[in-house]
Amino acid sequence: MIIIPAIDIKSGKVVRLFKGDFSQDKIYSDDPVAVAENFYNQGIRRLHIVDLDSACDGKSANSEIIKTISLRFKDIEIQVGGGIRDGRIIEDYLNSGVKYLVISTRAYCQPEWFVSQLEKYDNRLILAVDVENGRLKLRGWKQEFEEDYIQYLTAFKNAGLKTVIYTAISCDGTLTGPDIKNFTHFLNRIKHLDLNVIYSGGISCDNDIKELQRFQNQGLMAVIIGKAIYEGKINLIEYFKLTN
Repeated sequence: MIIIPAIDIKSGKVVRLFKGDFSQDKIYSDDPVAVAENFYNQGIRRLHIVDLDSACDGKSANSEIIKTISLRFKDIEIQVGGGIRDGRIIEDYLNSGVKYLVISTRAYCQPEWFVSQLEKYDNRLILAVDVENGRLKLRGWKQEFEEDYIQYLTAFKNAGLKTVIYTAISCDGTLTGPDIKNFTHFLNRIKHLDLNVIYSGGISCDNDIKELQRFQNQGLMAVIIGKAIYEGKINLIEYFKLTN
């Protein structure tokens, strides 16, 4: 199972939000590129980067920073999310060396558009499944999606979707542990789809990672970790020593 550190960028700074609340942000660095370099030096070869400003207004406010990271650390597979609702943005990021793009809002609001992008870019696109109280949230987690999102996952799988990121919003940035109950329910609902799944939300220690490892035979391929790393709860170098 892969460990993917998160770099969330807001107004050019590395931050962590509490349950996705933009008014409850904590700044960890003024230099996202330096943070990426630190992860690279620790042996990380995949990063999850979110443009938080773009997630809200759809404008790529931090795209140049993200592209700088991608071009400077070519050995790192970078997946980028946050406000990616336009084919030109996808093309621009991929041409800058970004490996994967994480799509949410427009995929559910205009599924025919997302299907066309899947046909064009195949496994370079990842679908975000951001859930709170069993309901999908869109537009920077501010808007609730009224329909059953599983039917969309089924259609997208048939169009070539291979990977989804499940984020437990109620746990995100809380260091209270993963939402095992709802994640188990989600995996049971999509088991017929044979999708690769990345989990995000609430991971606080090595034991949380070990608890999630039992889902590897149900499609879990990776976990995204943010605050626990920045707060020193998880030491990546020590973790890799133990697991290797």
